[in-house]
Amino acid sequence: MKTIGFKNFRRFEDFPPIEFNGITFLVGRNNSGKSTLVKSLLLIQDFFKSGNIARLSFGHKVLEDANIVTYGRAKNKKAKENFIEFYYRLENYNITINISGDNDDTYASVYLIKIVDEENNFEFLFEPQINTITISKLLSDSDGAEGKKSSDLSILEQEIKKLKESIEQSTLKKSSKEYIELVDSLNALQKKRNQYVHGIQPEDENNLVGEEPAEYNTEKAEEEQVLSYKVSTAYSEGSSLQEIVDFIISETIFLHGEDYRKTQIGEEPSAEFKNYQGIKQDQGQIEDSFKGFHELLFNSYLVYLGANPAKQSALFAIRDRNNALAQSIHEFFQLKIEKGTSTYLFVEKWMKEFEVGDTFESKIHAGEAYEVNIFSHNTSIPLADKGMGSIQAMLLILRLATVIHKNGIVKGSNTKSKSGSRHYTIIIEEPELNLHPRLQSKLTDLFLEMKEDYGLSFIIETHSEYVIRRSQIFVKNNEYEVGPNENPFYVYYFPKDTGPYKMGYEVNGRFKVNFGEGFFDEATNSTMALLKSKPQN
Repeated sequence: MKTIGFKNFRRFEDFPPIEFNGITFLVGRNNSGKSTLVKSLLLIQDFFKSGNIARLSFGHKVLEDANIVTYGRAKNKKAKENFIEFYYRLENYNITINISGDNDDTYASVYLIKIVDEENNFEFLFEPQINTITISKLLSDSDGAEGKKSSDLSILEQEIKKLKESIEQSTLKKSSKEYIELVDSLNALQKKRNQYVHGIQPEDENNLVGEEPAEYNTEKAEEEQVLSYKVSTAYSEGSSLQEIVDFIISETIFLHGEDYRKTQIGEEPSAEFKNYQGIKQDQGQIEDSFKGFHELLFNSYLVYLGANPAKQSALFAIRDRNNALAQSIHEFFQLKIEKGTSTYLFVEKWMKEFEVGDTFESKIHAGEAYEVNIFSHNTSIPLADKGMGSIQAMLLILRLATVIHKNGIVKGSNTKSKSGSRHYTIIIEEPELNLHPRLQSKLTDLFLEMKEDYGLSFIIETHSEYVIRRSQIFVKNNEYEVGPNENPFYVYYFPKDTGPYKMGYEVNGRFKVNFGEGFFDEATNSTMALLKSKPQN
């Protein structure tokens, strides 16, 4: 998974695509749209894994946990048209899904699924409400480079637009360092856009400083693409995406054979003969293209760990579905993970890091509930008697350990599992719950180790400045912004009234732009207020 964007979904009429990295942090005020982004990801995954391409359901459990439930609750209240559209990028595949429905329904009808292989310039267009598929081959001026240029420029334009809005809405003094940094960042993005639009080389970019070129017309770029061939057909209701693609290819090859026989006896072939020829010629490439998409899709997994405050209970009942810790304990011990195994050692290591204890054991009572004991310095303490911070940390550690073990992910294996090559993205909401500041910082260490050693990716919704500060230290000390190193961290800030913007790290770990009010500046503002207050007798 690389990017996500959408229209008319939840609080956003237009949410331009944003890109993810190994560890992506979402920060911002309450009700600023962070959870909306998470819900869009869950919705798309659930749709593709459901197998029903004509209907998108809001009623599955993971979506109920995300509080979507009906189409009316999913659609933006200010939407001018009755549709929701999602944009999704998976490696070199761009995916568009268009849905619509009635407000009270727990499902929506899927009207369009478009999958574009930008590497090979194939487009697969499914229209489930009329059971039609179209396969097209698109050519551009430079073998697909123009299409990529259009995509890159679209993202650049959106970043420039967001930064302009931030500057216009800023209350900073124009002479302040922060305001000047914002303007410098805007100029840098505009220079980069100049290079794309005008073909300016880096050494010549100063020639256009201060100029504001016309925005690149992405729609025009798409129109300029040459349509090499295009074939459409109807398919049987209830078919899977793969079955539909296999059907149109086999049908087209058959029709091509019929037309070819006509030419051999001097008859005129059908008007579609050249299109049939294109499919026959590229049959292997088309099959490989869609197979590549299918494998990427079904080997990409989202694991959703919602913000569930743990409960202090003497026993953790298996049937207590509202107790996230009880369910995590049950799932972990059902896997029969033995002491000394890599997963068990993982749990023990991070128990120590988060000051929970040295090790643990569990007893099950009457097949109904677990008793978990923590051992520290040869002393046994029930987990229920530990502080809420330790209980919350144990919940997160057990959840992550279960993901590792359940899916056969081995440390250092780059996620090569028992079932083949898979990629897992773990979405975590507010992992810092009940943790004091030093242990909140430790969360970043945990995520980075899991990224580097297990190949897992993370999307983390957080209000913790300590988590973010720790990432800055890693960027500086590990020189992540110094080539050829790659920075695993992305941070997006969600303002109250506009879409998110990417912070961007400097070489020294500082951010290229500032957070909005109420995040990093809150502690400083309180300190300044104390310093300015008059001393009292």
